Amino acid sequence: MSTAVMDPVAPTEADVEVAKESNRRLARFRGGEISLTTREDTHTERIEIPKAALPIIRYMLECMSQGLAISLAPVHTQVTTQQAANLLGVSRPFLIKLLERHEIPFTKVNRHRRIVLKDLLEYKRRIHQERQRVLDELSRLDQGLEID
Repeated sequence: MSTAVMDPVAPTEADVEVAKESNRRLARFRGGEISLTTREDTHTERIEIPKAALPIIRYMLECMSQGLAISLAPVHTQVTTQQAANLLGVSRPFLIKLLERHEIPFTKVNRHRRIVLKDLLEYKRRIHQERQRVLDELSRLDQGLEID
């Protein structure tokens, strides 16, 4: 498997149903050995899965059970400006402004900017925390202004 962003996989209707059931069953899991059973014709194989993979598998199944396409990538993967903009839910020109203001680290490959996914996710986390802080402050101010 390459270290690039995996192309999105859209689940079929049958996949959605299987994902719902698998996720429901995994939600009851409270520890112990995790394994995957595969069946091809008459051959059955049991494959051990690391416990650390369980939240990722559950998230993948949750998305699939809702009919959502999913994609996976290691955090050290470099993404294009368009992929980064899509992940943040902003326009590409807006993302370029963020890069030019050095709010997100990037490198240039020839004339093309590349962003390490880990840096992009860190920016997204910081922005989310800042928004939450501002909302909490507004809520406190609003409570202070209420008139009985």
